[in-house]
Amino acid sequence: MITGLEEYQQKRNFEHTFEPQGSDVYTSASLDNLSFVVQHHLARRDHYDFRLEWKGVLLSWAVPKGPSYNPSDKRLAIQVEDHPYEYKNFEGLIPKGEYGGGTVMLWDEGYWKPQYDVNDGLEKGVLKFELFGKRLKGNWALIRLEQKEGETKQNWLLLKEKDEYTLKEDGIASYDTSIRTGRTMQEIEKGTDEKFIKNPISHIDVQLAKLVDQVPKSGDWLYEIKYDGYRIVAFVEGNNALLITRNGKDFSKHFADIALSLSSWANGRAMILDGEMVVTDRQ
Repeated sequence: MITGLEEYQQKRNFEHTFEPQGSDVYTSASLDNLSFVVQHHLARRDHYDFRLEWKGVLLSWAVPKGPSYNPSDKRLAIQVEDHPYEYKNFEGLIPKGEYGGGTVMLWDEGYWKPQYDVNDGLEKGVLKFELFGKRLKGNWALIRLEQKEGETKQNWLLLKEKDEYTLKEDGIASYDTSIRTGRTMQEIEKGTDEKFIKNPISHIDVQLAKLVDQVPKSGDWLYEIKYDGYRIVAFVEGNNALLITRNGKDFSKHFADIALSLSSWANGRAMILDGEMVVTDRQ
């Protein structure tokens, strides 16, 4: 299997398209917090692009009917050229006449965890993994079909495995807006501004307790136990959550599950939360 961006770059004229050019400098992929993205792509044919981060690039499949939450649906996934890692942030228009010309929407994003060795799975044609997205969750599989004579691209099947996230229907029709900007395909094409409300401020100091010599003896006071953990300020907006420590460090990747949970709970609302990140037991 050839890994690289040469095919991707040869197909595009970067003087005409705003797609990222990418670099052929790769870093070793960690099994923690590997990104994935699904982009709704209305080009010559309407389809969804399913992309998994691996070895510094995005392994990519074009899924004509899109992913399905129903395990009975076997969705054709045509493997295409690797895309740059930066492509996971691309939403907008590819000019007509250019390769893939049309509208691109960020339909889902998150991170994925392989269940087995990725290189071995790609070689054998069986890739099983868990998705932690805002729309796609749970266990999935990519199964490579036998390549027929004359076929130039590898055909796979994208399958939802049975778990608590399965549905009887495919489920994708209920999501017709961008996970990042809240826009429809038509609004992206028209260049409409983002629809999510942004936080008016980008930095706050954490709330700190005031040291006193005595406990108050009157008035309406509440107290809480101080748990030891990471003091975190969460900036939530546009279906994304940024988790910042008291010293200004970005810990979003260290607490990816929490970031996803906060963004799902916020449901597009903008807010800033100040609290302590702790791990509790039954006591």
